[in-house]
Amino acid sequence: MGRRIVIESKREGLKLEKEEKLYDNYLTKLLKLIPAEIITLYITLSTILDSSKDTTKGIEFAVFFIVLLLTPIYIYLITKDKNKKTPWKQIIVSTFSFLVWVFALGGPFIYFKWYKKLYGALLLPIYTFLIPLIFKKENNLKGG
Repeated sequence: MGRRIVIESKREGLKLEKEEKLYDNYLTKLLKLIPAEIITLYITLSTILDSSKDTTKGIEFAVFFIVLLLTPIYIYLITKDKNKKTPWKQIIVSTFSFLVWVFALGGPFIYFKWYKKLYGALLLPIYTFLIPLIFKKENNLKGG
């Protein structure tokens, strides 16, 4: 299973019942839209920063922004297919997923007076529930 979300298919000698199985279901789309590797990288770096007495607010923001910038690059590279268009929608949603996870964890947002962990605790499950619904099946079958 690749990381690219499959929402469309073309009839190329496949029977319709077999072709239906080519579409990603809700759970598969959910797993492909949450960049677990990037989140793990951020949590690891954040844990290292938390354990250091030399950590500053600037370093925490720098780490956050570096990982945020790496996210679309990474998603692009793992979903790249020379025979298909770049999945910009997936790249954008996955990058935003990273942002929502960091918001839920606290990250550099803790330095803002308006931030409360409750906001992230509420946002994360709602966002996670909704993101697979953004990607609907596209029926590209001739005559169907």
